[in-house]
Amino acid sequence: MTNFSKKQIIDFSFAIPAIFGFSGLFLYPDANKELALLIFILFLFSIPCLGYRKIKENVCNRKVSWLFITMSIIALIAKTTHGYSSSELRVLIALSLYSIIIPENTLKLLKKYLPQLTCIGCFVSFFYCFYEAIILNTPRIHWGINPIPYSTFTATVVISSLWFVFNHPKKSIKIGCAFASVIGVSAILISQTRGTFLALLISLIYLLITSKINKTTLLKFTSSLFIITFILSYFNFNKIEQRYIQTKIEYTNIINGNLNTSIGNRLQMWHAGFELAKEPTLLGLGNDHIKEKQKLYEEHRIVKEAVPWGHYHNQYITSFIKNGIIGFILLICLFIIPISYARNNKKRKSACTDLGILVLIIYLVSSLTDIPLTQAVTLAFYGLFMLIVTLGDEATDID
Repeated sequence: MTNFSKKQIIDFSFAIPAIFGFSGLFLYPDANKELALLIFILFLFSIPCLGYRKIKENVCNRKVSWLFITMSIIALIAKTTHGYSSSELRVLIALSLYSIIIPENTLKLLKKYLPQLTCIGCFVSFFYCFYEAIILNTPRIHWGINPIPYSTFTATVVISSLWFVFNHPKKSIKIGCAFASVIGVSAILISQTRGTFLALLISLIYLLITSKINKTTLLKFTSSLFIITFILSYFNFNKIEQRYIQTKIEYTNIINGNLNTSIGNRLQMWHAGFELAKEPTLLGLGNDHIKEKQKLYEEHRIVKEAVPWGHYHNQYITSFIKNGIIGFILLICLFIIPISYARNNKKRKSACTDLGILVLIIYLVSSLTDIPLTQAVTLAFYGLFMLIVTLGDEATDID
């Protein structure tokens, strides 16, 4: 009994970083530092606990570890040559270490309690957004954590919770996840992020198409969704109206040639990125991309407003410009993780397969107007989520 209890403690200890990824990581700025510290401590603990042989075996067998290790090495090279984000590098190294030490039993534990983790994520999102926007009345641009990548995390846990509503066998889990998803959607409404709603809508359509539900259940869900959306919209009417008016004004300004708006700035950044992409580099421009934009401005190829921005409000463009051809290929490999898992398990369609694809859709769409895999928090969460759903015994599924 004592040995079994000790084993449980060890398994739970290795789960702490993943649990933190669904909670503390999104409660305060720079929480990725604590996540990295947790993983580093566990790595030191894993050497006597697991042994060098087991760690070496994990390195050899886990292809996702190869990807994170490769990305870390490339990031280190970029950091020493032309600059690279310290927080992003920290997260990549942490994910590399975590992917080679997390035991099979811990992965089973995390998969078993993934519905609860997604519910925690929804409640954390609502608490943080409500605290910043309602209690502190902080303008969106001054939030401790940028609301755009934050809402990407929220959309991910919302769509995961909705999957459990449709597919989990236990009624109590279905009810809990349904309530949590409503709370999560409220958080997105409070954050007023437009691109995230599009990502959530597309992933929801995919969920409805792929879920094996009868017409009666679908009708009930659609009706409930309409009623809940109406109620949430009623309580958040002022914020929704404000965002709608702002979008309408921005559209009118763009039509009239005024690009000095949120959407207009994105268009200018994308144009600058396309101009720089005409002369691609292997490892990218790093921090020197701003100097290169200044040259383009002096050549009258881009507008002055596009020069000072540190990124391009588009993950694909940002990765190609700042991290080069190699960085862009590694970005695609990150997106391929759940697709590869789904292909390898096409004979046995599992919850892990579905959830991996749903999260991928959220990130793919969000990457059109934001940089979720360059922001430390959303990169860390994506990596942790993919480790949970793609690693471990293939016979193990989410209960």
